[in-house]
Parts: sequence; structure tokens; C-alpha cells
Amino acid sequence: MPKVFISYSQESDAHKARVLALAQALRRDGMEVELDQFHAHRILDWPRWCLEQLRKADFVLCVCTREYRDRVYGDVPASTGNGVHWEGSVLDDEFYDTKGNRRILPLLLMSESGDSIPDFMRGWTYCRVTEPEMSDAGYVQMLHILLAEPVVIPVPIGSRVKLPPSSPSPTTPSASGTSGRTSGGGAAGKSPSRKWWLIGLAVLLLAGGWWIGRGNESVQADHGSIAIGRDNTGPVAVGGGAQTEK
Repeated sequence: MPKVFISYSQESDAHKARVLALAQALRRDGMEVELDQFHAHRILDWPRWCLEQLRKADFVLCVCTREYRDRVYGDVPASTGNGVHWEGSVLDDEFYDTKGNRRILPLLLMSESGDSIPDFMRGWTYCRVTEPEMSDAGYVQMLHILLAEPVVIPVPIGSRVKLPPSSPSPTTPSASGTSGRTSGGGAAGKSPSRKWWLIGLAVLLLAGGWWIGRGNESVQADHGSIAIGRDNTGPVAVGGGAQTEK
């Protein structure tokens, strides 16, 4: 159960009534709220009581008005607002000492201007409460903060997504086989195995042509050697030293 202390300025009966209604609503909704109006029937050392509440509270709700801000700054007569000025000094020191804020929550009631928030509280999360009811969005927001209950729960983090490349790598041949050259200095787009296959085929073709040419010049017969040649008048057959015309 969070312990909550409300800091405010007793600037009018109407404002005191609004702050009291807020404190009662928070107690109704499960908060242990302390307010000076609950102890008006007791004889107390008020500065010491305020300091004790500030130290024990899990959260300090600062109901900000123009009068509250002026009293925190000391921009009022010396006989007015000493309690708020002292509380403001304690809270300002806490911001300075902790270099942050974990428990001080400025509140704006009704249509109060944001300029009413003292400078050292400005920039931090604040709530605007129109009515201390569950139908009021600002009141519900304040309850979420006091109870440390998230408004939106994030989904669990899943596996990291794998994204395809947006374009081919400059060193990777494209699908058409026309981009870049192979590392062996071969023709563009041809793999090393295909290059050597083409070279082997060319060698076979050259060797085959040479062999056929040799066959035309000399044919070995079973009963002697016959050379088939060509003279100016046509092919002739030469065999056994005689020359005949075909």
C-alpha cells in the first residue's frame, strides 16, 4: 500500500475542499494518504510533522496553483505561506541531491495552467485531475503511477528477423551471367569449370582436324602403300612406283 503525502497551499476554502476530496478518494482506492486537514484537531509541531511525512512518503503529490508556485519561490509576504515555502525548499533539495525524481508528482486540478508548476518540477511527469473518480482519465493515470501498474504491456521480444538483401553484392555475378568477371581472368559471366570445358573442346577439335588431314595424305593398305595426292589435273593414286589417273 503506497504512502502518499499531499503538499498544497491553503489559499481558499474551496481549494482546501478540492484537496480534501482528492485525499479521501485516494484512501478509498487503497492509498495510505496523509493530509494536514486530518490532524487539525491535534497540537503538533507542524514543521517537524511535515518533514516526517515528506521523509516517510512513497510519493509526494504537489497540488500546483499560481499561489502554490509563488509561495515556493517566496514571492509572497513573509507572513504568508511559510509552510509551502519550507516544503518546497525540502523538495528542491531532494531534486538536487538525487539528480532525479522518483516520487514527486505535480498535480493540476481542473483547468489550472501548466505555468503553475514550479521550475524544478517542470519537465517531469505530471497529472491533470478534473474529478477524483475512476471515470476521469487524469485520476486513473495518477493511480497507475502510484500503484506502479503499466497502462500498456509490451509483447515479449521475439526472434530476430532475417531480412533479405535489397540489392545484389557488387562482387557477386548477377543471374544473367553478364555482371563482373571471374577471378581467373576468364570471359565475363562464365564459371571456371565451363571455361576449361570450352578450352578442352577447342583442343579436341583442332586435334581432330589435324588427324583427318593426315589421313587424306596417307592410307595404309593391306598389300602395299597407296598415297592419294592431287596434281593439277585432279586426284591421282600412286602405288608401287606407278602413277595412274583416277
